[in-house]
Amino acid sequence: MSMRIAVLLSCVVIAVATAAPAAAQPGVIEVREDAFVGSHPGTLSVGEDGIVFEARDPGHSRRWAIDEVRQLRVESSRKIVVETYRSRGWRGFGHSQTVVYRPAAPVPANWVAAALASTTRPVVTSVIPPRLAPARFRVTVNHEGTDTRGVLALYEDGLAFETPRDGFARFWRFADLDTALEQDRYRLLLSIYEGPRERVRPFLFTLVGDMPTGLYDELWRRANRRP
Repeated sequence: MSMRIAVLLSCVVIAVATAAPAAAQPGVIEVREDAFVGSHPGTLSVGEDGIVFEARDPGHSRRWAIDEVRQLRVESSRKIVVETYRSRGWRGFGHSQTVVYRPAAPVPANWVAAALASTTRPVVTSVIPPRLAPARFRVTVNHEGTDTRGVLALYEDGLAFETPRDGFARFWRFADLDTALEQDRYRLLLSIYEGPRERVRPFLFTLVGDMPTGLYDELWRRANRRP
């Protein structure tokens, strides 16, 4: 390879790296913030320092420390809601300030993983984070009320409802489960800290087949923090 070609290739590599968008960095995605009038483009990042929206117009940028965030909700692959402890002001007295972001591309699983790692507060996510190990238990179920077929999978660090239907999948850390009850051999009721102000929301699953041996005992122990 001639010296001229080597120098040219080096310049191309540097140019590509320099032009890479911020969304390519871990924990950073391109979004638009919903506003009362119009919307504001920018990037949304999450980490131990909090949640940061860096708008292209700096006047619309926002930053929340982790202890200011009541709940982070990835409601679908194209919608993120940040609910804070801040009040909406006198017109919204008694209501938490919430801000909605619309990602330019589907929310990546590693962004969700960064969110889960950054806080012990309940995180609602319909995008399942990367799984580093296979599930200990898997069972095909139907989520009653939404008529959504999927699989309940119990992992070492949480419980997932896996379905290709956007907005209906879930991943819950065990600390985000309030209770787990086996109503009968084919029905499993989970109570989850989900929704505005961390309200407990019921999820009723009907099992397509028999409950795998040991699944309920393990889930009950994890959800109820049984030693």
